[in-house]
Amino acid sequence: MFTQKTDHFNPQDTRTFQQRFWSNDEYFGTNSDIAIIYINGEGPVMSPPHMENDEVVILAKHFSGFICTLEHRYYGLSLPFKDLTTPNLQYLSSKQALNDLANFQTSMDQMLAKKHNKMPKPGNLLAYKWIVIGGSYSGALTAWYRLKFPQLTIGGVASSGVVNAILKFTEFDEQVSESVGPACAAVLRKTNRETEAALLKDPVGLKAKFNASSCVVNGDFYYLCADTMAESVQYGYQQHLCKTFMTANKTGANLVDTFAKYMNEFFYPIFGHADTYATANQQITNVTMMMNYRQWWYQKCSELAYFQIAPPKDNIRCHLLDLEYHRKHCAAVFGMNLWPNTNWTNTYYGGATPRATKVVFMNGSQDPWRRASVPKDFHYGSEDSYIVTCQNCGHCVDLGGCPGGCLNPQSLIKARDFVIAAVANFVAEADVEADLKEQ
Repeated sequence: MFTQKTDHFNPQDTRTFQQRFWSNDEYFGTNSDIAIIYINGEGPVMSPPHMENDEVVILAKHFSGFICTLEHRYYGLSLPFKDLTTPNLQYLSSKQALNDLANFQTSMDQMLAKKHNKMPKPGNLLAYKWIVIGGSYSGALTAWYRLKFPQLTIGGVASSGVVNAILKFTEFDEQVSESVGPACAAVLRKTNRETEAALLKDPVGLKAKFNASSCVVNGDFYYLCADTMAESVQYGYQQHLCKTFMTANKTGANLVDTFAKYMNEFFYPIFGHADTYATANQQITNVTMMMNYRQWWYQKCSELAYFQIAPPKDNIRCHLLDLEYHRKHCAAVFGMNLWPNTNWTNTYYGGATPRATKVVFMNGSQDPWRRASVPKDFHYGSEDSYIVTCQNCGHCVDLGGCPGGCLNPQSLIKARDFVIAAVANFVAEADVEADLKEQ
């Protein structure tokens, strides 16, 4: 456990909480001066990165690096308070999280230095050269950490880094359509329209068929339906998704029944149950380690948005998933008129063009979230953005591979080689800077 300040921005507030962290020194060389901090996002942590196919482990092996990771405040068991009432959530923000990281990293560097009898080189704050890595929201934190604390790390890897805080994120649904292709998108639209019509005729019976009776608010059920399709694409299962529904449509099978079967037998076992979408469940303030949906909605409603709104035309998701649904949902869940100022967030961090140096941005070609990352031709500082192009290349593909199977694995290998080369450049540049300071 690491003792962390509850509020980094009020010097009069001396409250602290215990924040969980993990480390992995399996690949740490005796004389190595490389350390990797993996940023966690909106969920609990069970262990440090340790799987063979994990990009963090691949980098640690290549550079003989030390790995450590910190659980994000308010998630898992890293809790400033005993419950998640709305007043208690006021210290849940990206700004607080970045300061958590800075405080933790500085302490870890001192601990490592003491253990291995290592001193910072002249002019350096830290004894080790730190690389920061994260994916999705934590990919955004990676870029923002480089922006706000550039002196603490020598570079970063932002995988699917959603740096653009978009209020009306219609592009998400548009990317789902583009990723699955016109024929599949048309069948997915047809399936949702038929499901919406069936809901109006018999809401209780239909929700029971989908094992989604907890979604009393129809908008919550529509969100579940949208995510069932979108997350299949997001995580590289679009081939399975499209094959299921296009086959059903071609053979004349009932698309609503097909959808219910898909949700029950495929979506729920992999991605979780319908209860997490229910307003009533998101209102629960009791703490459980695996709970993350109330906290994540608070971050979206107070600061980050990413509200996945139905586009004005050719929408796959229900057209009722509009800005008004999100406004009512935020108010209902948190019992107050909570609404994000995404313009302020983007002004503070830079939006789609953050001015953080020495960050390599990685995105999967079919990931809907890449529309909230940097543009494909973005260049700032020393690195370009990089899009991993392949079938089933989804969210954070470079970090963990393709859950649904990369159909062009060579593109993933090439992407990881790009990351290794970028990190090698960061290390080389840091060595040159250190030598100059010693002269």
